Amino acid sequence: MIRRLLALCAPLLFACASAPATSAPLAVELETFTYDVVVPTVPEGVSQMVLTVPLPAPTPLRVLSIHGLVGNAPFDVPVKDGDDVSFSNEHVSLSLTWTSHSVHTSACLQLTTPGKPVELGLRLGLPVGFTGAAELEQSLLEHTTIAGDGRSVEAAHKRFARVR
Repeated sequence: MIRRLLALCAPLLFACASAPATSAPLAVELETFTYDVVVPTVPEGVSQMVLTVPLPAPTPLRVLSIHGLVGNAPFDVPVKDGDDVSFSNEHVSLSLTWTSHSVHTSACLQLTTPGKPVELGLRLGLPVGFTGAAELEQSLLEHTTIAGDGRSVEAAHKRFARVR
């Protein structure tokens, strides 16, 4: 009985053992960019600042790191490719949320501070050879918003740059 079972299962076991293993996806070589937003002063009386950065789709974008300063307090938030991020301390609350659409993914980063000057730095990765960096820059510059107690704050410096 055992011999018959082994005789029947041996070809199946051999086929499973010799089946090619699925390989990990090929790593995509990335070109690195930075996007910095600086709000050097806060309007008088503002108790809460909210900075929102929509990261557009269908850009094949990766957020590599998030860091900055709130007042004089630095923050550095670890990011795993494609994962939502939530970070909070006494100086800043930050979330990065990815949304999948039918054929692409977009994201939105929201940073909240208790009414202090803020510097936000994002390191972004785009596939080498991607031709839409200028469109990404324009979208980031146009759609990043800063609000103090719900009112628009215009005193911000925004900069998108390729890392050499």
